[in-house]
Amino acid sequence: MKGLTVGRLGCLIAALAVCCACDKQTEKEYVYVAQDMQWKETLQGLDWGTGTAYVVGHKTPDADAVCSAVAYAALMRSLGFRCEARRAGVTNRETDYLRKRLGIHIPPVIDMLTASDRLIMVDHSEYVQAVDGADRAKLLQIIDHHALGNAISGERIFMRNAPVGSSCTMVYSTYRDFGVAIPDSIATSLFAGILSDTENGTKNYTKADSIAITALADQLRITDFEDIYKGMVEAACSYDGMTDEEIYQSDAKEYVVDDAYFGIGSLDWYESTTLDAFLDRIVAAMRKIRQDKGMEMIFCKVSLHSDPPYTPPTVVRKESVTYIAYDGEGAREIIEGAYGPSIEGKAWVNTGRNVNRKSELVPVITEAIKKRSENQ
Repeated sequence: MKGLTVGRLGCLIAALAVCCACDKQTEKEYVYVAQDMQWKETLQGLDWGTGTAYVVGHKTPDADAVCSAVAYAALMRSLGFRCEARRAGVTNRETDYLRKRLGIHIPPVIDMLTASDRLIMVDHSEYVQAVDGADRAKLLQIIDHHALGNAISGERIFMRNAPVGSSCTMVYSTYRDFGVAIPDSIATSLFAGILSDTENGTKNYTKADSIAITALADQLRITDFEDIYKGMVEAACSYDGMTDEEIYQSDAKEYVVDDAYFGIGSLDWYESTTLDAFLDRIVAAMRKIRQDKGMEMIFCKVSLHSDPPYTPPTVVRKESVTYIAYDGEGAREIIEGAYGPSIEGKAWVNTGRNVNRKSELVPVITEAIKKRSENQ
């Protein structure tokens, strides 16, 4: 014991006590505790200020944006940081269904941020998709699964980004990496967000999504995936009582590329005989939205399905056909350049196949705008 000071002896005794206490834990759980301490210390290096940090998803929030905000705010609170979840707009019908069916929490709306506010972005990293005032607030973190947007700056932030199917998968992984237990109420939100954004494992579904949703379902003892998803689809596809502008805005995102401000909606339709009339209505609604928001261009992908909204997994679905409507200066040239001529006398094209907004349509429009900028 020579050379061992009282202070060092106390540390040694404390360390031995921790080791003895850990014999009831698994090695994995003990590692989680160590990681929790490490990450908390890392996050303390952010400029939290003295007020509340708001965790907010994108405008026109879907289930993934809402649920990832709720779950991530809870994680930050468990680590001792003052955080609250908010949503940047009205929830869609699918999210409302999940609230009724599973009891997920819907946070309050936030309309504007100020320069004194702290912000954590989830499910987006574009200021144009963010709550108003986000570009003035102090950005602390980004948790997202999309391509990186213009919210990335030269300041130090904490960021997690990966090509998975849902931001809720990113949040689930962060809980596990930080060594924080997931309460059932939060597990429900994470389950709902992953089920929604991956469309029950059929869209951008990765091994990470599968691991997360399986573990969450096991924890919650959820076995009726299909019945829950059926209700989600039927709720999402119902436009009853909505104006055409509300229909477009139910799943619309906004972008800025080389100072070009544009929007892209994504809708579904199931009656070929009424498709033309529906597209006419949507184009008229798009034009008004573009003018009201001061957009340069606006687009909407409308997927025509041969099958009913919900098809059991045992039935092979016929591939949907995507129509792309457009409005604004330069919009027609971009869409026709990628997908061929418009229907005669109409402001839309029939692509003849299924087109994904995130992985195809956004890159097509982005590339066309960048080429236009280079040629000017």
